[in-house]
Amino acid sequence: MPSGIGGIAEAREEVIAACFGDGWVEYEPKLPIVEHHAHLELPLDTSSVYIGVPSFGSELRPSQWCNPFDAMSPSAGTASDLYEDWLNDRADLEYFLRPLFGKTLRCTCESPGRCHGAVLVRMCHDFAQKARGKQKVIQPTPDEDDKEDPPTQTGTDTVVSSEISRAITMTEEWTQLVSKIRGLSGRCFWEVFAGSAILTERFHENGLPTAPPVDIATQPTFDLLNPCFLAVVLGVLLEGRVLL
Repeated sequence: MPSGIGGIAEAREEVIAACFGDGWVEYEPKLPIVEHHAHLELPLDTSSVYIGVPSFGSELRPSQWCNPFDAMSPSAGTASDLYEDWLNDRADLEYFLRPLFGKTLRCTCESPGRCHGAVLVRMCHDFAQKARGKQKVIQPTPDEDDKEDPPTQTGTDTVVSSEISRAITMTEEWTQLVSKIRGLSGRCFWEVFAGSAILTERFHENGLPTAPPVDIATQPTFDLLNPCFLAVVLGVLLEGRVLL
């Protein structure tokens, strides 16, 4: 929710408070690193986040962290500048960056030395410096391809807070759901708001990989109005484990 409109911003804060509470949780955040690939296969491991726009015919889908200016800018440098300006204008920047901490950012762009991944890493570092609390940011080892344009980083103590990340308490049902989906070979069909799960039954009958259907009517903890469970569902989707 990038909007900064008063009512929307207030609603966003209420959702965050309901999900994570008001207390600070101190920990050592680890900055993301960037790796580049000519080809990537799904599903990605849980420590990886895809940040690019795939080539035509790829199983990958455009990432929410991709640079939308690559296709319209005449130069990679200009595209990165536009991307950084766009990020700085987001009202939800801290929540946009939060899922990237501790992850390997994987990209398939053709200019690794000028990849927008360096912008994301730099902005994560800047955000960590501005956040509250005092912890040490763990510095990653940069990708060889990024040495042409490395992000500015320091190894000194910096200011960090739980605004970067707070843990979600997983119920047993949520844990089992995620484990079953991760245990499937390849990407699967996943029915959300499933009701009686007729589609899941039909896909399964035809020998296609199917994930357990999600509906509050069959499992009370599968409540998509619960922001914590919604975060679990989005996490599985971002891992690239579901056919979209």
